[in-house]
Amino acid sequence: MIDFVNILVAGIAYGVLLFLMAGGLSVTMGLMGFANLAHGALAMLGGYIVVMLMNWYGWPFFGALPMAAIKGYSWQSPAGPISIDPKTRDNVRNIYIRKVVKENGVLFNKEFQTFPAVHDQWHELHPAS
Repeated sequence: MIDFVNILVAGIAYGVLLFLMAGGLSVTMGLMGFANLAHGALAMLGGYIVVMLMNWYGWPFFGALPMAAIKGYSWQSPAGPISIDPKTRDNVRNIYIRKVVKENGVLFNKEFQTFPAVHDQWHELHPAS
């Protein structure tokens, strides 16, 4: 009986999550005047990634959910574009070299060199023993 209740609660929670995602996308795309029919594909992709992480890597279900949501995703942050490498799950971002410049009596940072798509160096500097 306890297993049935757990499955029921988890199913309802997952259904509410899918409803919120689909509703948010529908409202956003509707306001933009764009017909988005990819809700099912997004849910299938997320489900596949969760199952893959659970079966191949032994991840727990709730540990695999956040990674499925952001794996391979790229977004624009105040510090520039950031993405998650699908293979290594490392942060990939631009590195900006800046210098302080004074123009019209105002000091500000000015970029003079950019290194695009730099992987996080943690694994290279701290190899697993």
